[in-house]
Amino acid sequence: MIVDFSTLLAGTKLVLKNTAKTPFPAGAAPIATTVGQIMEFRVTGNQVNDNSFNPAVAGATLRGGAGQGPAIERLVNPATGGSGATSL
Repeated sequence: MIVDFSTLLAGTKLVLKNTAKTPFPAGAAPIATTVGQIMEFRVTGNQVNDNSFNPAVAGATLRGGAGQGPAIERLVNPATGGSGATSL
């Protein structure tokens, strides 16, 4: 997963939360201040030169070349936002 935080202001904090009941589906909700918080992202004002791989670029392949595992299949078509899966 690639997350682009470039449009957020420095100082912004985002928390990835767990809201799943355990056991699913009728168990108790997680305690919001402990296991209900998975990860916090803190946006800083520092800009970096991003030279990471962008799999959304047309023709980009993560695998499937010589000596590599099978190609990773796109689940979303980056041009339309719709399903890109050809088989499940």
